[in-house]
Formats: sequence, C-alpha cells, structure tokens
Amino acid sequence: VRDPIRTLKISGPLGLGICATLFLLANIAYFAAASKEEILDSGITVASLFFQKVFGEHAQRALTVFVALSALGNVLTITFAAARVNQELAKEGVPLPFGNKFWASNWPTGKSPMPALIIHLIPSVLVIVFPPPKVVYPFILNVEGYPAQIIHFFIIVGLFYLRYTKPHIRRPFKVGWPFAVFYFIAACFLMVAPFLPPANGVGDTPPFALLAILRCWNSCPILWRSVLGRMENHTPESVWI
Repeated sequence: VRDPIRTLKISGPLGLGICATLFLLANIAYFAAASKEEILDSGITVASLFFQKVFGEHAQRALTVFVALSALGNVLTITFAAARVNQELAKEGVPLPFGNKFWASNWPTGKSPMPALIIHLIPSVLVIVFPPPKVVYPFILNVEGYPAQIIHFFIIVGLFYLRYTKPHIRRPFKVGWPFAVFYFIAACFLMVAPFLPPANGVGDTPPFALLAILRCWNSCPILWRSVLGRMENHTPESVWI
C-alpha cells in the first residue's frame, strides 16, 4: 500500500458504512418475511427461516452450506491473525514456556508460524472439549466477546489518558470525542449487562466464569516470568528473526 494512512482513512469508514447498511437491510428483510412469533418459535436461525419462506426448502439447505463456508473462512482468518500476534508477542519478549526463540520461529517450514499456531491451538481445544455440548457454542462466543469488551474499555481509557496528558502528539488517525465517548459507554454497558439477571431466567455463561478464564489466561505469562526469574535469574529479551 503506497499511502496506508490515506487508504485506511477512506476504506475504513467506507467498509464499515457498507457493512452496516447491508446488515440493516438484512434485518428489515427478515422481519418482512416472518413475524416475531414465527422467528421465536421456528427453532432455526433467522436467515434459514427467511430462505425457507421466500425461496423454499432447497434454498434453505443451500444457505446452510454457505453459512458453514462463511464460518470456516472466519475461523481461518482468526487463526492466521492469532498466530501472527502470538509470534510477535514472542519476538517482543513476552515470557513463554521453553524459550521465546522457538515460539517466534517459523519452524519447521520456514514460512508459516507453526509454533505460534500451537499456542492458539491449546486454549482452543480446551474451550471446545471441556464445556457441555449444549452450551459449547454460546460459551465460545461469550469467552471471545466478553473479554474483548474489557480490552476495548481499557483501550478507550488509554485514549482518554493520552489525549489529556499528551495533546500535542502527532496522530495520523484521530477519533472524534463523541465517537470515543459513545464507544466507552457501549463498552461499560456490555461489561455490566451480563451481571443483570434476564427476565425469563435463562442465560448463557455466567460473567464470573468468563472473568476467571480471562484472569487465569493473563496470569500465565506472569507466573512463567516468576518461575524463570527464580530458576535462572532470567530477563525477557526481544527475539529478532
């Protein structure tokens, strides 16, 4: 990309605007094809019900295949991104078991970050295998979504702090205060809402369990740093490959 700042300033809002418009139109189409009662009592996804009522049974089955392909693409994208993030963390000296050089490498092919994929594989397998089958899907969504809101909250707090303490820093991307405040309020609401009991008494994963998982996972590097420090007087260093 020749001019990434200019490109992202154009493509970011444009892409989000197009996606938001399509999402809104899709929801309008759902409610135009089926009533609220039909959606609640169908026992299938809203998109599947829409295709069944508008295009018939064959289209409904075809949609299932497209949804599966879309989910596969999402999994592959997240896996690729997570592996790269894990590799960069290892390069920056975040303490990991058995030394950072291995996790920061592209072993064995020299092209793909296989060790970093292993870091991503271990918690993924645990999250899939241990929860009961009936709750595994909402549990995975909650494990991904709820901690993300906590991270978003601290990102906005950091943004406010830097704007207040260092207002003269050059910022190629600068978010407006109304957007930042709105995002902050949304993050606060999404962190507090799971603690409020639902009216029908039916809920998903308790937020206390999600906080415990997040705390445990974040404590692993700290514990490993402590162990290395006691055993080898080890100081984490960046790894350049």
